[in-house]
Amino acid sequence: MAATYSLVDLETWPRKEHWEHFSTAAKCFISTTKKMDVTALHAATHASGERFYVAVLYVVSSVINRHREFKLSWQTKERRLIVWDEVSPSHLVFHKDDETFTCVWSRWTADFAAFSRGCREDMAKGLRHRGYRVPGIPENVFSASCLPWLGYGAPHLTLNGDEPYLAPIVTWGKAERIGKRLQMPLSFEIRHGAADGFHIARFYEEVAQEMEALAAHLRA
Repeated sequence: MAATYSLVDLETWPRKEHWEHFSTAAKCFISTTKKMDVTALHAATHASGERFYVAVLYVVSSVINRHREFKLSWQTKERRLIVWDEVSPSHLVFHKDDETFTCVWSRWTADFAAFSRGCREDMAKGLRHRGYRVPGIPENVFSASCLPWLGYGAPHLTLNGDEPYLAPIVTWGKAERIGKRLQMPLSFEIRHGAADGFHIARFYEEVAQEMEALAAHLRA
């Protein structure tokens, strides 16, 4: 099924001048990292037999799909800005034998059980594939990756290119115990033309809420 979208009318868009400034004079990204308390979610996934990685991917996808600013895309050929009706995560599987990775994608659905099943299947296919990415990854995706080996401070990814890349880039690292709590670094990067600090702060707030909600769901 083809992804659906709507056009952004730049003349009536409240961010028109922000878009123009950050697409010409100041082509920049906002990159932030916040330590998230994942104590409840980690325990709930362990007890229920679910994968913590899949749970985090679900939570991040859920929040991103709520907000228009995280679903923008620039169509180079048509020279127009669009907003997808929904976006799915493009994420990575790691090949231990040759220390490379392959990009896969998992179709977004609000049904956690269905998302979890699909995600596991997608990852299994990715492990059987060699090369940068599996065939058929659609346009309406955002980027997600995990560094399970590193409890980092603040990574920074610099993107170059004349055409604006607008999809969010989400990264999380190794969860580490701080006292009685388990904390995990979660990074979020997006082009400034699409979003501001307010939108990113709301992202983190809602991720925290969704983690608690999913943990409660898995415990029920």
